[in-house]
Amino acid sequence: MLPVYGCNTDEAAIDALRAVCGNRTVAPVNCRVLIEQHGSLHCVTMQLPRGAV
Repeated sequence: MLPVYGCNTDEAAIDALRAVCGNRTVAPVNCRVLIEQHGSLHCVTMQLPRGAV
């Protein structure tokens, strides 16, 4: 899971992470609304049970 924000550098970030992740899936998650609410991907996933993501 990779937080993206609807900006012009999102694709570069996705490409860079895919380049080093081997056969793992990179799943971009739009976090623009979360950032505007003073949080991000970590904030909404830290309470998920281990192994759920």
